Amino acid sequence: MVYFIGNEKTDDNLEKLREDLLLNTLEITDMFRKRIELSRLIFQEKLRKGVTLRDRNQELRVIRRIGVRSVEERSFVNALFELTTQAQAGLISGKSEEECDCETAEYQIGRIICLTGDEIYHNCDREHPFIKAAISRGSHIVCGSIEDYDLKISIRTDELNLKIDAFNNKLKKFSFDDLLKPSGFKKILVECD
Repeated sequence: MVYFIGNEKTDDNLEKLREDLLLNTLEITDMFRKRIELSRLIFQEKLRKGVTLRDRNQELRVIRRIGVRSVEERSFVNALFELTTQAQAGLISGKSEEECDCETAEYQIGRIICLTGDEIYHNCDREHPFIKAAISRGSHIVCGSIEDYDLKISIRTDELNLKIDAFNNKLKKFSFDDLLKPSGFKKILVECD
């Protein structure tokens, strides 16, 4: 039998790192609870003053002030903004019955494409199925446009037809098979008619 010297230290080191990660998670969870309490107070003030729920300029000031340095950090901060907004609106408890009933093509495509922390820029009604799907996935919703998007989704409907097209920033059209593959779409522009 062969005995490898040093395995005990590796196991001890792994357990130590796991314990450190658990402590970090506990700290983050505690800070998130405090953030939700503060955000609900802010929401009450917004209601009292008649101010809109979302303030993208404030979000950008926060991103600049904390010095976000990577795509991963930006996704984390965007997810944090979205969770906070959901908590302010009382949506953090889970899917509503209306969302569960939402089985439209737009909703399903949003569920496939959108990921936690993605930035979804749009001109749609916030009740649009694609936007609702993006919210349910934890994407960060921004009312407005952007020029340096990774993916553009164009959604057009008339009385009888629904047409959904996807393009990259050079307006090369994507097939839906391309959209089903894991991708690096972080900034998505959604245009509704």
